Amino acid sequence: MPPETLDRLLDKLAVRRCPPRWQDLYGPVRARYLREGCPLVDEELLRRLNDTYGLFTDPFPQILAGAARIRSQPDLACFLLLMQAAMTDRSAFRAELAELDLPEAPPGTDSLGHALLPLFLLPAAVPATVAAWQARNIPDDIQRRSLAGFEGSLRMRIRRFKNFGFSLGDLSWNLGYVDGRLLRIGRFNIEIRPHFGGHVQVFRHRDGRLCTLVDQLTLHRSGFALGSPGLTDEDGSYEAAVRWQDGAWHGYPVLDDGRAAREEVSLAQGDWQRVLATGDPVLGVHIPSDESLAPAVCEQSYREADKLIGACFPDFPYKAFSCHSWMMDPQLRQLLRPDANLVAFQSKYTVFPSKSSGKAVFRFVFEMPDSNPEDWPETTSLERALKKHYLSGHYIYEPGGFFLPAAIEPG
Repeated sequence: MPPETLDRLLDKLAVRRCPPRWQDLYGPVRARYLREGCPLVDEELLRRLNDTYGLFTDPFPQILAGAARIRSQPDLACFLLLMQAAMTDRSAFRAELAELDLPEAPPGTDSLGHALLPLFLLPAAVPATVAAWQARNIPDDIQRRSLAGFEGSLRMRIRRFKNFGFSLGDLSWNLGYVDGRLLRIGRFNIEIRPHFGGHVQVFRHRDGRLCTLVDQLTLHRSGFALGSPGLTDEDGSYEAAVRWQDGAWHGYPVLDDGRAAREEVSLAQGDWQRVLATGDPVLGVHIPSDESLAPAVCEQSYREADKLIGACFPDFPYKAFSCHSWMMDPQLRQLLRPDANLVAFQSKYTVFPSKSSGKAVFRFVFEMPDSNPEDWPETTSLERALKKHYLSGHYIYEPGGFFLPAAIEPG
């Protein structure tokens, strides 16, 4: 039987950090567990959901084994119910993930239940997700491919960490599908993002050309974002902010190589119209590793996304496609062949400065998050180029990029 206080439960589970809000949730959660156990790991329910929605294939027996391990541990099962209760307030829950530690399996015990614990918050939420998708007439194949993201996270963890599990980061990502903000549309995961987070404002001249001004960002003297690896020296840095003065917008424009200019420009209101700014609705582009980046494949995905969002989300008048990724770094144009698919993918976007970690390629190219570049494989031309780049003391950054819907090529 779970203990009467949350502090005692956390102590038994070796949980070091837990959000203060959860103290008020624990009493009702414990009472629920005493009444009905933990339905989230009920085998019959999991089998029924899997049969109905096709959530898991090969890993499903291990998932059922993990559920059985949780059922056999009342404290762990009660903690899972507590997570579900906290998740009811989704915005609070997302903010709290950074201050939460998961229970640790005692040394020498079967850790499968602990390793998979956050995963079991997802299946029970799927019926409501599917009902919402069906109400918007989301095609069945897109629903199915989106829900396959659960298993995709399991497989990615095996590749990156060589173990079977599901982290809080995996949970946060997959809540995007559950909440209806993320859809697998063709080649890409497309995120319905109400607020564009790029530090730029974009203007269109009456002749059709665009000008992108950096906004609310401190720039290194090179024109890239100050604070990124190798760009921490503040000498010569400058503040970029779009100003309105004397009937014109003034600011530092983005150059073709993704950095900001050192000199301001002025855009007269009579000639220029603002078409994108921080806070505008956009479609975020995320790039799974399971398909080709051939230009025709990418363009088809953009067309499908534009058509689907227009038909199924008429209440979301998005302004642009947006992407923050290592694939946006203009240095790749010098490291790869001009006809490389990755170069073609990037050329679709206007790239702009963004503070970066320089670590994304560790996870997304080499799938070795905690590695040293000396240990990277050199199997492909991309791996060889990146390894040489890092061993030379350089970095690949994660700038932002965008393009407007008018840039989608007709099918």
